[in-house]
Amino acid sequence: MPAATTFLRLLIEWRHEFQQTRGDAERRGDGDRASHLDAIQNGLKIVANSIYGVLAEVDDESAAVHKVEVFGVERFVTQTSREEQLGRYAFAPLAALITSGARLVLAIVEAELRTRGATYAFCDTDSVAATGDAEVVGAVRRRLARLVPYRFGGDLLKVEDENYALKDPADPKRGVDRTRLEPLYCLAISAKRYVLYNRAKDGTIIVRRPSEHGLGHLLSPSQRDDERWIGRLWTAIVQDVTAMKRTGERLPFADTPALAQIAISKPSMLRLFDRVNTRVDPEMGKRVALPYTRQVKPFNFMLVAFPDTGDITTGGEAYWDQEETASADGRGQPIRPIAPYESDPEKWPRLAWVDRHTGKPVRLAWGQGLDGVATRAIRVQTYGDMMRRHAIHPEAKAAGPDGRPCGLHTKGELGRLHVRVVDVEHIGKESRDLEDVQAGLETAASTYTRYVDRRRQWEQDRRILRPLPRKTLAKLSGLHPRSVKAILNTNRLPHPRNLRTLHAIAEKLRRQG
Repeated sequence: MPAATTFLRLLIEWRHEFQQTRGDAERRGDGDRASHLDAIQNGLKIVANSIYGVLAEVDDESAAVHKVEVFGVERFVTQTSREEQLGRYAFAPLAALITSGARLVLAIVEAELRTRGATYAFCDTDSVAATGDAEVVGAVRRRLARLVPYRFGGDLLKVEDENYALKDPADPKRGVDRTRLEPLYCLAISAKRYVLYNRAKDGTIIVRRPSEHGLGHLLSPSQRDDERWIGRLWTAIVQDVTAMKRTGERLPFADTPALAQIAISKPSMLRLFDRVNTRVDPEMGKRVALPYTRQVKPFNFMLVAFPDTGDITTGGEAYWDQEETASADGRGQPIRPIAPYESDPEKWPRLAWVDRHTGKPVRLAWGQGLDGVATRAIRVQTYGDMMRRHAIHPEAKAAGPDGRPCGLHTKGELGRLHVRVVDVEHIGKESRDLEDVQAGLETAASTYTRYVDRRRQWEQDRRILRPLPRKTLAKLSGLHPRSVKAILNTNRLPHPRNLRTLHAIAEKLRRQG
């Protein structure tokens, strides 16, 4: 990275020139020339956006257990089975300054809006939805324009097309009329979960920008409606939330199982389909492999369904009975139904569903008329279930108007949530296995690389365990009372096996208060 960030500025200025030239070609009717210039400006955009990425690049992979030195709130040495290597151009201080600079700009926008009696509906990394009128927004844009570093000037805050009236509300692809602003409404449920829409004269909802966050990992429930189903779902949510009329039950796909798609990228995933890839041969009296063309293969896609046991916020979890998993590798893991990929939603219920952790066959149930418990089937969420839960998703990072953490039915302008630090946990790259997390195969917390200062952890555990009678602790841990006494009275770390056992006991006592 140069001492002066002129390269990035030049990239943006070149892109602007190509955008201007593309516009001239479009006005002349030279479509081929316009497409060529659009490809160039888009390439420059990708290069410019990637500059931050290479500054923050961290490559994460499995490795043999080895010692690492950790630099964080504290400095210590620990062991890990993950290898985290910085990318060739990684430079954390500059990467942190870029992101913090973006947040500073958003804070300035918030302050400017509030001084003018306005606020915002939501904001993200590089955007903000102001709730003030056009005059207020114009004043804020003019003030922020002083920060533009480019020769072509312009505004730091661009007015999005959604603010302008559609040329033809029945056909949004015809574009917008930039001479006429249209009242734009917003329903914001939580961070990144929002929809921007207009109201027609007859009250009809015209969705202008539906957020895909929390829904984008799901497959389209209709082969004929691949692009519009999220907009239709948001329309139903707006009508329900604003008490216009209840339409969720009338969505044509409301009672269709909600499924996600993920690639079979690991041998362990492929092995789960061993039963699906074979059939029983009556003559041989055993299972034989299907023809290769009919088998589930490496890097094929698979479908994932989401169990629903009644918990309105998470969908709950379903588990195998202990005797059913006595010899299975997935013991203690929640059931995650998966099946070979199928593009036709009408065939989804009849697929060969198996558990993601054990490979055991599972049966699915869904909708209002089936009882998953009574039929020994796993009740899974439908698109209607997803819609209802999507509409009441609490914002975990903000406080409600009363200053308390958000709940299922919190409404109104949210504020800053005051937090109290009770502990510090050192973790590595957070974005590992994102696809598995979004598909519900893994929890976000389970994918973190954790660096544990075992000596500090043991000191905390020992303070909790010391008040316990030695005989009680010996019974809980399976150790001899003399061993327990020696372990608690020495400054040395216990054997790793004993350390894990005692830590589990301390954690249980800590949760019990």
